[in-house]
Amino acid sequence: MAHGLLVSAEDAEWIKQQQGCAMLGLTGDNSLIELPSPTGRAPRETRRRELNTILEARAFELFEYVQKELERIGMEEVLVGVVLTGGGARLNGMCDVAETVLRCQARNGLPVGILDWPADIETPAWTVTAGLAMYSARLKLRAELDRRKTGIFGGIFR
Repeated sequence: MAHGLLVSAEDAEWIKQQQGCAMLGLTGDNSLIELPSPTGRAPRETRRRELNTILEARAFELFEYVQKELERIGMEEVLVGVVLTGGGARLNGMCDVAETVLRCQARNGLPVGILDWPADIETPAWTVTAGLAMYSARLKLRAELDRRKTGIFGGIFR
């Protein structure tokens, strides 16, 4: 996208998050958006459609890859739904693209089940992090329970 719009990678990410949509027709595609320009140059404008065309192509490409992998492992027929995680899941239209390509329901995942999890990071971008933290805690708890269960003689007689 950065290459297609002639902006830096950082600017492209910001534009995607603020103005982008993964599926044409869900936003005002003919509206104009301002593109950042190098210091000393006037800002440029482009139609939102140009941005969304790029994003839609990449989103379809991503889920077509997922579909091929599901077919490769024989899971395409049993799939009833998908949960999208990561920052890209927040992109408007991403669930629509997933449902179109994968032919099942899609929704965004949110981190739940962690005591005192900060509300400001309760987004799909943090779901994997939350899941890994919960998994790590479960492994630690299981190791502690196993250690207690075996007691003082457990290590001797194994």
